[in-house]
Amino acid sequence: MKVLVFNVGSTSVKYNFYHMDTEANLASGQIERVGSADARHLVKDVSTGQEVAVAASASSTEAALSAVLRHLTREGGPLSD
Repeated sequence: MKVLVFNVGSTSVKYNFYHMDTEANLASGQIERVGSADARHLVKDVSTGQEVAVAASASSTEAALSAVLRHLTREGGPLSD
């Protein structure tokens, strides 16, 4: 079983995606500054622990959640299948 967990605040959306059978963290990240023109999506490389900034359009919480789902379901992403 896989579980996607969100922590939604007034200006940020944080998430973790887990494979519960192995307790592996498959994806992790956050979108900061939701609602502003300078919002950014920080994606954590779960193998190295490094964060990488990815372009994000997050004018609202709904837009931020959509950006996260697009990222996770992109080709080669952890939810691409």
